[in-house]
Amino acid sequence: MSEYLATNANFWDNKISLSTKKYLLVYLSVNILLVLLLQAFLMGMLFFIPANAQIFQANQTEELKPLAAQEILNIVNQQRMQYNLNVLTVNDKLQSAAEAKANYLLHEQIFSHSGKNGEPFSYWIKQNNYQYQRVGENLAISFTDNKKIVDAWLESETHRKNILNPYYHETGIAIKYGIYQNKPTYIVVQIFGQPLK
Repeated sequence: MSEYLATNANFWDNKISLSTKKYLLVYLSVNILLVLLLQAFLMGMLFFIPANAQIFQANQTEELKPLAAQEILNIVNQQRMQYNLNVLTVNDKLQSAAEAKANYLLHEQIFSHSGKNGEPFSYWIKQNNYQYQRVGENLAISFTDNKKIVDAWLESETHRKNILNPYYHETGIAIKYGIYQNKPTYIVVQIFGQPLK
């Protein structure tokens, strides 16, 4: 090793123009810098990116686990049974309407019973050809607990009326996870219906 350095020292002692020496120094410096940057990048790829990905996946999994349409329906039906009301059953057309409405809310980045152009909530129900006498809709956002969603609805007079409406027999519940106003969240749509006889 010392001989190698000595040899290089002798190399610099040779008659080489100053401009050539400067060029070689710049060339070597740039290459060393590029090697260091490449190593730093590879270290980041190996250690930081997978760790961040695992954290994001873990958080996403934890958030996605709690909400379940069937559990929300069970809690709603438990409330109805306390008042001797019939339990709600899932209707495929109402389910499709709830899914469509939840997708619309996320896509349009709004949280409202009405659409951006003033469409009533029944618009999505009619789009799915559900024939009804009465319909209602409950919405929730940013909840991660099934019971807390229903509890919040029960504390609101209009939402409570939907849950405990004796005329309703059918329902559809959609839960969508996505980005709303730059934050990951849930949107929940429950539609209630009394079918046309």
